[in-house]
Amino acid sequence: MMRSEFIERTGFEPTAKEYEKIEAAYYEYEGDKDAFCKKFKKEDMQRYIRERAIRIDELEREIEKKVREQELNKKTYEEEINKLHNELDRELDWKQTDSTGTQFSPSRYNELSKSTGTRVLSEKEAKELIYEEFGFAPEKVKIIQRAETYEVNKYRLLRVSGRYERSPLYNSTDWNYIRFDCTGWQYEMVNGQLYEYNS
Repeated sequence: MMRSEFIERTGFEPTAKEYEKIEAAYYEYEGDKDAFCKKFKKEDMQRYIRERAIRIDELEREIEKKVREQELNKKTYEEEINKLHNELDRELDWKQTDSTGTQFSPSRYNELSKSTGTRVLSEKEAKELIYEEFGFAPEKVKIIQRAETYEVNKYRLLRVSGRYERSPLYNSTDWNYIRFDCTGWQYEMVNGQLYEYNS
């Protein structure tokens, strides 16, 4: 009997492994395929369904166990990586540097942004202010809306230690901030003063 004939007569769709057992039982059965399928529906189908449900439960438990093991392994590996990373950082002796990155600390920028009278400059306004204060041609100025702080290690290698959103801000002639580039050079305007921005 073909598998399709069995499905048509019983309404039960066996897996390949289940059908191997069914087919073996059919070959030992003395009646025809209709009688066999009728007997299967009456006597055997519920047993196959129960066995399938039990197997599904077993597989789900196995999957859950594997997932838990993987999560535990992942946690262990992450802890080991963090430990090695911290040991390497201590060995390299990373320290904050003020000679690279922004010359305006995050706390001072936040203070400026919250001060009464401070306003966010448009790109056009920021370029005009840079032109008025330092003479940079507005069409060559690019306003940069971010800034970084850096750390340096004992081999004088740098890495970014913090990244910050930095809109151009203006409160007064000595209380302001703009980060900008011009023809390949990087600058900051901090409280009316011009600083090179090294990165």
